[in-house]
Amino acid sequence: MRTILIFCITLAALFFALCDNSTDPTSSDCKVTILAKGNGTVSPNGEQTVAKDATLSVTATAANKNYFSHWFVSKGAHPTDSSEKGKFTIKTDAEIQAHFVKIVEELLPKDNGVSGWVVDPDKTCDWLGTAYNADDLFIIIDGAAPPYTDNGFKGGAFQGYADAQGEVICLQIYDQTSKDNAFEVFKHDDVASGSTYETISDLGDTARFETTEFTMDVVKDRYFIRLEPLVTVNDHYKQQMKAIVNHIISKM
Repeated sequence: MRTILIFCITLAALFFALCDNSTDPTSSDCKVTILAKGNGTVSPNGEQTVAKDATLSVTATAANKNYFSHWFVSKGAHPTDSSEKGKFTIKTDAEIQAHFVKIVEELLPKDNGVSGWVVDPDKTCDWLGTAYNADDLFIIIDGAAPPYTDNGFKGGAFQGYADAQGEVICLQIYDQTSKDNAFEVFKHDDVASGSTYETISDLGDTARFETTEFTMDVVKDRYFIRLEPLVTVNDHYKQQMKAIVNHIISKM
């Protein structure tokens, strides 16, 4: 009986030393798949064989005009360094993904990216340019910056667009790092007191149209988008504003 008990304990210890691998429960090696999502590369990449409890180092390198955003890691890998030079302790078979995001100015429409709209040659809008830190954002939008900088601000792009009639729509795009942060900005009411909104159900993750100032606010993933028309908005211009937003979303 004593011999059987010792044998069982030894067998159990051997089992727990192995990688929890459903395809080969007798192997101490784990299969780790490493992928790049978006415009960038990872090294190493593809399927790797890694010993259980070993530390795996993975480097994420963004393409031009993109940056590394975050890692997505399945439960079989435990991150110990979440920077672009990631380190992961491997416990079981796992998948590791490096996610890359375009810099925000790459989302701005080009001339006639939305048919009939070109970059406003007269630079009518008050807020123009790009910002990738809090100081630059304060230079562009001054006292309006805190709702963004307090909620994960990563970058902002500001541009005006004119149609053939010379009507102008001012566009603001903010990268707030996460959808939760973008929604916090969305909830911040910095338009006129007593404003009323119409919910837009078919645009982005959540969207609204302000019926006094005629602004359109949209959250899509990590981005907060605002359009401010310098024209009294009718149904035509409301549809044009939605077309601009959908064009931006298509570029994400």
